[in-house]
Amino acid sequence: MIDRLRSIAQSAKRLAAPALAIALLCFVYATFIAFTSTSVEDDKYLFPSILGFMWMLSFYAFVETFRYVPQRSESTLGFYARAKQKLSRFWYWIIGLIFLASSAAVAVFTVRVLVVWFRNYGD
Repeated sequence: MIDRLRSIAQSAKRLAAPALAIALLCFVYATFIAFTSTSVEDDKYLFPSILGFMWMLSFYAFVETFRYVPQRSESTLGFYARAKQKLSRFWYWIIGLIFLASSAAVAVFTVRVLVVWFRNYGD
């Protein structure tokens, strides 16, 4: 699993900086709306900007975390070097499971927020 996540992160590494920029823009826009809004109509794009911030920051964290997964241990290494490498890979397994669970939670949150948003602002 983590080797697959590493290959995805390696192929998406060029998109990390634009994703961070979009996340920051969404955060600034959501903050601007939260502090300057005077009516419900002014809040129309608050939910989408919060969701954009969450997804783009999640993508950036994914790429930056899984780009550096260590290779599988080689049999030519000594016992302690292999143990250290396996422990490091195990740590990435745990991070991968946490990332997948948090992505599922954000996906459920996204669906629920979009249902509310379309109910309030849909035509």
